[in-house]
Amino acid sequence: MDLSQLVKLAQDPQVQQMVKSVVSGLGSSGAQGGKGGGGLQDLLGQLAGGGLQKQVDSWVSGGSNEAVTGQQVEQALGPDTVAQAAQAAGVPPEKAADDLAHVLPGLVDKATPTGST
Repeated sequence: MDLSQLVKLAQDPQVQQMVKSVVSGLGSSGAQGGKGGGGLQDLLGQLAGGGLQKQVDSWVSGGSNEAVTGQQVEQALGPDTVAQAAQAAGVPPEKAADDLAHVLPGLVDKATPTGST
């Protein structure tokens, strides 16, 4: 799923800006390219590599989605990425991290209905 498709899954314009900023920041090596799953794969890779593998697996697979906290999201993505997302959305970094923690499980779940990226 590319960046524009992923962003459309978020209903709130602020959240859309945050997701776009996060994925763009992670994907300087190609997440914005035309290849089908680049943006989502980069995001999931960063989250999983940041200690959220179990949660990411639950979002992609069938079944219930494990929750994450804003602190976990900030730790996995890095404070600079969260700060950049916050600036893009015009909110404080703590709110950006909490909002991302709230929406990412559902976004990823919707973006991976067949259980794969």
